[in-house]
Amino acid sequence: MLPTPPRSSRHASTIDVLHYNTGVLHRHDDGSQQLQPITAQNAASIASDIAINIAGALVAIGSILPALRANGGGSVLLTGGGLGKHPPPIC
Repeated sequence: MLPTPPRSSRHASTIDVLHYNTGVLHRHDDGSQQLQPITAQNAASIASDIAINIAGALVAIGSILPALRANGGGSVLLTGGGLGKHPPPIC
């Protein structure tokens, strides 16, 4: 299931910048961060992460395109967090 567009994008008349920075942190029962190699993740977990990180960005961009076009342009910033620089081991 894709995320719904942000509420503000449906109500704003002008948008100059979209800064999309998301990530999924998996946690142990005690609240500590759970870093797993990709080989330890199941298909449902990977699909959920993709829906949030990739599909969510596409939905957010699509929801503001009409406002950007009406304004004559704007900027879209897609950024990531620390796991992009320091990912868990692959296996």
